[in-house]
Amino acid sequence: MKSSDTAPTASRRTLKLAVMAAVLGVAGCFTAAFSFAGTEAQATEQAETALVATR
Repeated sequence: MKSSDTAPTASRRTLKLAVMAAVLGVAGCFTAAFSFAGTEAQATEQAETALVATR
């Protein structure tokens, strides 16, 4: 008998939902990392002004 056969249906459904959420989260992180990896990070004029003002 498989261990998954003894688990309640609601428990399996919750586990499946948690695994799917984790997979989608990891995929989203990789998608964001690869899409922003090719672009240069540039500070805006406003951010530079704020940095000088705090010195």
